[in-house]
Order: sequence, then C-alpha cells, then structure tokens
Amino acid sequence: MRKEERDIKDVHRDLVELKSALEWLFADDGGRLRDTTEDMTIAEVASLQKTLKEITDDAGEIKTELQKTYDFIRYVRVPAIMEREDVESVKIEGVGRMYLLSDYNMSIKKGQKEPAIEWLIENGLGDIVQETVNASTLKAALKGVIKNGVEIPEDMFNISPFTRAQITK
Repeated sequence: MRKEERDIKDVHRDLVELKSALEWLFADDGGRLRDTTEDMTIAEVASLQKTLKEITDDAGEIKTELQKTYDFIRYVRVPAIMEREDVESVKIEGVGRMYLLSDYNMSIKKGQKEPAIEWLIENGLGDIVQETVNASTLKAALKGVIKNGVEIPEDMFNISPFTRAQITK
C-alpha cells in the first residue's frame, strides 16, 4: 500500500471518530436529539461552541479540498489510466464496477441569454424557459437535442463534453 493511501485512510478514520464524538454529544434518543451539554457551565458551553465553529470552518475547507481531489481522480486520473490500459469497464474487489460515463457541462454564454432563449423556443424547448433557465434542466434538454443530431449554436451555449469515472455496487 502506498503512503498516500494509508494517509487518506487514516484521515477517513479520524473523521469517522469525530463524527462518533459529535453523535455522543448530541445522541439520537428515540428520534430526537439528546442534549448532553445541559449541566455544563457557560464557559464550558462557550468553549464547546468556539471549538465546534472552528471544526465547522475547517470541515468546510477540508470538504472543498477533498472535492477537488475527488474530481481530479474521477475526471482526469481514472479516465487516463483506463485509456492507457485500454479498459472500458472493470470490477474491483471492495470497490465495485468502474466504467467511464460521457457527459456535458452546459450553460448559456455571457451576453447570449436572449438569443439562446429564442433558439430554445424555436427548437421546441420553450417549456424549460423561465425567468432563468435551470442549469440541470438546460443540460438534460440539450443532451436530448444532441442525441437527436441537432447542432447547438456554439456562440450561445458553453458546451464542454467530459468523461468521469462512475462506480456502482
């Protein structure tokens, strides 16, 4: 096992232990949280609040870094390794089946909102247009259009095809 793998697994174990400690502090007692701080002094509760705020702030920063690393692994590293090894799908013990899934990031380009909305309406997608177009709805609708062979105006929409690694159990 590589040092990085051991380290990330140690971090995961530490996070699980932190979660357990927090669950003890406010344990689930028949569907409601049980407050274990009732007998603390104001100084103890204030100190706990300060520590929880620091942990929450750190956890947000950690989550951001974890997400960047996770995205790099699934969008860059795994697809590159699978391409290098000429593998389309692989079953990995303890992980599941891994395969590559093609997808798109899509949005309306800056300054192109009005012509893009007109184009959507002209191409039978007016039902997704509101004051704003939901990004997920736009993506789903344009994927359908692409699948049907209609060319999407590149001057109105940002379209970035990508491939990510997907794991199923």
